[in-house]
Amino acid sequence: YSIHILDREEKECPYAATIKTANSWDKLLEGVELDEDCAVVITTHEKEEILKHLDLSKAFYVGFLSSRAGAIKYEPNYFVPMGLDIGAENPEEIAISVAAEILKTENKKSGASISRDIRKCILVRGCGDLATAVMIRLHNAGYNVLGVDLEKPTQIRRNVSFAEAI
Repeated sequence: YSIHILDREEKECPYAATIKTANSWDKLLEGVELDEDCAVVITTHEKEEILKHLDLSKAFYVGFLSSRAGAIKYEPNYFVPMGLDIGAENPEEIAISVAAEILKTENKKSGASISRDIRKCILVRGCGDLATAVMIRLHNAGYNVLGVDLEKPTQIRRNVSFAEAI
């Protein structure tokens, strides 16, 4: 990842790959080209100027730090206001919520808590051939499956069931 800061005022940022400043949006955005690997974060109130000068349709993520949607025509890749709802209040927390939303969007994930996956666990008593078929179907449907059986299972067709593993 690289960070490029475009601003009409001089900025100092040790993490930026490029810092470009200019006194007009025309000069500032001159030569900026976006592709499908770009995430754009707009933190200025002059967002209409940026929308005039950039083709944001190619970026996979375009976030606006604004509670006012105003004249923004919504596109599928627009996030207004940007960031995940994690109760962020200070700049550092807001930056984390924005970074998390960018990663969620780039990786095409839900953004749901990982701990929620634990609730998708199903316990199956018995590991015979029918129970094995049920466990495989549940696993393919996205569930975590736990099969339990006796120490010495009594299944007849052990070679086609998880009972053989026990």
